[in-house]
Amino acid sequence: MSNGFDELLHVRNLFYIGAYQQVINECTVTRSSEPRIFLEQQTLLYRSQIALGRYSTVENEVDPQSAPEELKAVRLSVQLYRELQRSGKPNEDAVDELRALVSGASGSSLLGSVAGAAFLAGGYWEDALKAVAGHSKSIDCVALMIQAYLMLDRQDLALMELEGLKSWADDATLAQLAEAWTHLYLGGEGRIQDAFYVFEELASSKTTTAKLLTAQAVCRMQLGRFADAERLLQDALSKSNSDPDTLANLIVCGYATGKTADAISQYITLLTDVAPSHPLVVEKANKESLFDRAAAKYTV
Repeated sequence: MSNGFDELLHVRNLFYIGAYQQVINECTVTRSSEPRIFLEQQTLLYRSQIALGRYSTVENEVDPQSAPEELKAVRLSVQLYRELQRSGKPNEDAVDELRALVSGASGSSLLGSVAGAAFLAGGYWEDALKAVAGHSKSIDCVALMIQAYLMLDRQDLALMELEGLKSWADDATLAQLAEAWTHLYLGGEGRIQDAFYVFEELASSKTTTAKLLTAQAVCRMQLGRFADAERLLQDALSKSNSDPDTLANLIVCGYATGKTADAISQYITLLTDVAPSHPLVVEKANKESLFDRAAAKYTV
């Protein structure tokens, strides 16, 4: 940042709303001359590559020996995400290395946000909280803290962090998203409608992404408006035909609106192909296995 101007504000906001290809384009075309800003720029670039499943690109370009600790954390995240996608379980070696990196490093908020996001994805809530601890003025770290508390069912702590965040970053995109996540978690028609308006406004004022459209659809589903949700999800699918959350919610909508088994199975097949360890896929396989075992006890 120079003279009060934040060079990466636009790129960060694109990352937050899921416009990953735009982040890659922006970071590739324009590179900051300031080392600290360039490091964050590279981090956003590689995290966007990871979000699009381009793991090999990150591994090929980030040297595990000479890279800064923040980029080492990004590279370790690749190992964690790849195994998580393949088997539903994170790479334990990568998790241990990430823990060691966080505990022995300088403790920058950028490192904390990268490591915290990886821990959160792997289900290591306590590690995520440790990674972002001490960074109360980093909007990324506070947002991750709110997510972790919600996953731990500690809405009291999530609300406390959210109120603190709003006191100094109320208009920030990520603060708005964090408030919307919290409202969705808490439920209630008024809160859910407020969350919908946040996602809708961000889509109209910045750029419409599959992530924002799917979030709007989830709001509509919570209010029982499945036909509206399905339209939003179809729009999301046109933006990204392999987004696991979009596909998972289309499956739920399909059942709720009485779609044929064939129509729903198409989405199930797609979801299984792109995210074989998605909770919906895993749970469906478990239920089918239990049914088959129970059915095997009887003869017809």
